[in-house]
Amino acid sequence: MASGPDKDSFEVGTDRARGMVTVSGDLDLAHCQDLRLAILAVEEARPPVLVVDLREVVHIDSTGLRVILDASTRADAEGRRLVVVVEPGGPVGKVLELTLVTDRIEVVGDPAAAQG
Repeated sequence: MASGPDKDSFEVGTDRARGMVTVSGDLDLAHCQDLRLAILAVEEARPPVLVVDLREVVHIDSTGLRVILDASTRADAEGRRLVVVVEPGGPVGKVLELTLVTDRIEVVGDPAAAQG
């Protein structure tokens, strides 16, 4: 049996210059509040760039999208950048494109690109 990302794993990391939230597994109604709280905790440090790394997310639903869009709205209002990292060609990137979220937020395939 092949093993993929653990849908229950959730990790938050920060540094001085930027905040980062890393998520793996299913980002759906069961986990969207965890993501929301992690993003809010990182935002308290007021990083100029907030990076949300979704490369290990295997599924995202509308509740996960709403958390990302809410974070984007707050970032815009506070003059900060929100950058979402997705696996190029992966399922989350496709959902972001199909829902036109990529027209509203900055999406990259490599977290290093978020620093620019």
